[in-house]
Amino acid sequence: MTSVRRNIWHLGTAQDPWHPITLSYALGVRAMQQLPITDSRSWAYQAAIHGTHQPDKPAGAPWNECQHATWYFLPWHRMYLFHFENILRSLLPTQRRADFALPFWDYSSGAPGNALPVAFRVPTMPDGSPNPLFVPQRRAAVNAGAALPDVVTSTASALAKTSFTAAPLGGDPGFGGPRTGFAHQGPAFGELEAQPHGPIHVIVGGNTGLMTDPDTAAQDPIFWLHHANIDRLWEVWTINGGTNPVLKVWLDRSFRLRAADRSSARMKTRDVLDTVGGLDYTYESLPVRAGAAGGGRTVPPKKPQPLLIGTNADPVEVSRAGASTSIAVTPLPEPLAAAADPSRLYLNVADIEGDRNPGIVYGVYLNLPADAGSVTRADHLAGLVSFFGIEQTGPATRGGGHGMRYSFDVTELVDRLRAAGAWEPDRLSVSLLPASDELEPEPEPVAAGAQTPVRVGTFSLYQG
Repeated sequence: MTSVRRNIWHLGTAQDPWHPITLSYALGVRAMQQLPITDSRSWAYQAAIHGTHQPDKPAGAPWNECQHATWYFLPWHRMYLFHFENILRSLLPTQRRADFALPFWDYSSGAPGNALPVAFRVPTMPDGSPNPLFVPQRRAAVNAGAALPDVVTSTASALAKTSFTAAPLGGDPGFGGPRTGFAHQGPAFGELEAQPHGPIHVIVGGNTGLMTDPDTAAQDPIFWLHHANIDRLWEVWTINGGTNPVLKVWLDRSFRLRAADRSSARMKTRDVLDTVGGLDYTYESLPVRAGAAGGGRTVPPKKPQPLLIGTNADPVEVSRAGASTSIAVTPLPEPLAAAADPSRLYLNVADIEGDRNPGIVYGVYLNLPADAGSVTRADHLAGLVSFFGIEQTGPATRGGGHGMRYSFDVTELVDRLRAAGAWEPDRLSVSLLPASDELEPEPEPVAAGAQTPVRVGTFSLYQG
């Protein structure tokens, strides 16, 4: 029977959050945590597949192999969740296995779902024993039940994308990311990874929490429900007409994982496109899919290289309070979006480097007035940057030493600014500020060797 992954907020109530599936998840996590790290079914081993700071690993262990900022981001994490779910189920008492499927956390559903699920916030289980779902290494306000800001949880921009794969440099980031080879940390984020994936990691983890760093994120039990939701959103996108890549280089790429019987497992992207027929699961409230995901088999037309029409002069250091810069731009035809042959306008924030994530989700704003309140700021918002994975941008890291890049389609925003008289034809100001007043950033940690700012090398505007 096909298992159904259910919304964690539909399991139990705020007063009694210990639905049998939630309790099974906690029991499974505890069982995994009790195994030694040398056992591939253990909590520590499985988390290390995503990332770990541990220098030594068992022979042949596929550690530090998560795929980020690449078109493999979605299929790799689907494989990862599939084996994790099977391992956890296999460690449950026999009577609990048949009914268990990994829940998901739909933080974009509004209250109460936009808060961390209650079972992850209480220190003890119903029997009084320590709760393995509760970890103190999260943003304190989130662990206390504060609602996540709508600006962070929104999925609208990602689900509106019509192409899976990123356009050439400077253009549309696509839904799923740029074409790469194996990429523990690739060059640029697809829209779903840029938001809500990365911002949720950072808003939950805060300054020093597990979720903020890819090398510790999978140690937090909420990680798996977050990624189940990201996986669900991929299904939503394809059901709504999104088309997955059809190139063999994507379909036939295989990755190493570990199965519930401790054996080495390899899966290809093509193996995970049909969640029902191939993996035997679906999601609550989704139609059951009989065929493979991805719609038609047409290769999308090749897009031309967008034209660079403006860039900043000097790199910018982003402190905890934010930063700003300006871009000299070529005057634009108007209006962009309504032209007979419309071109799009993309803001790129690129060559981003840093030693450590500041634990802040920043909004990227265009031509923001100095005294702007929250309503005005929303009218100038281009998108979010969370810097999730910035630890992998240094030259000595597994990410390969390149900076990260975000790309935002700002066509409609620019047209609105021009219509409102808030546009200069030859200069654009860009501001990075903490994205929400609803959930204040945590105080800067007091530690020897103060955290260095994030460095953004390039802000640029492309047309195409």
